[in-house]
Amino acid sequence: MIFPSGRFIYRGSHPEAFIAGGYINQSPNYLRANLPVYFSTNKNSVRSYGTAVKYRVMKNLNLLNMGNVEEVANLIEVANSEKIKTSIKKAFRITNGVVRRSSKLKYDIIVAVFICKLGYDGYYAPELRTKLPQGKFHPEVVLCNARKVLKVYNIKKMLNAPSEKVGVNKNIHKLVKSIFSIKNKTPSPSPSPTTTNNFSTPPSKKTGRFSSPPSSSIRKKFNF
Repeated sequence: MIFPSGRFIYRGSHPEAFIAGGYINQSPNYLRANLPVYFSTNKNSVRSYGTAVKYRVMKNLNLLNMGNVEEVANLIEVANSEKIKTSIKKAFRITNGVVRRSSKLKYDIIVAVFICKLGYDGYYAPELRTKLPQGKFHPEVVLCNARKVLKVYNIKKMLNAPSEKVGVNKNIHKLVKSIFSIKNKTPSPSPSPTTTNNFSTPPSKKTGRFSSPPSSSIRKKFNF
């Protein structure tokens, strides 16, 4: 799916908001560049994570729709690592014809990195039900290269001083590295739109559901 330029997304973090004040109308170079970054289309939903920062999307983004049953099923099918398959099934469980969300960082980050390796700009998920009868999980926008496609728009008044650290636990970095280990330094293909993919807006090539079919160079580069 195409997530259009000009849309606003939000991220909650006390320390990031403290820094973001010096980046109004600039690229958020304080966001991490080595792993995907999580946002929401709902500003109220991010306040539980910290002070809300509002960002403007500066280009059309090609995002995988993780609220779509067919696209989640196709993602599971193309993943030829049991750890990746398990992570997708844990984070985006298909039950009775709908996608249900269960969020744990050790699964979430594997799913996000895998989608980025396929050539997408990230993924979008609407508000989804959780495993609880009345449970709901807020809308998500997860971006592979947030620094390059966003500008800081504004921040809410900070009520408390920053208390948490910016970044991701080192164990998460080790987990991602162990699953997506680089075998060689051959460049991966640049994504480009096609019309021969089961997804709504495929990232590249005309060979199968994804931009990186089993025989492509990206399969040789990464241990999926």
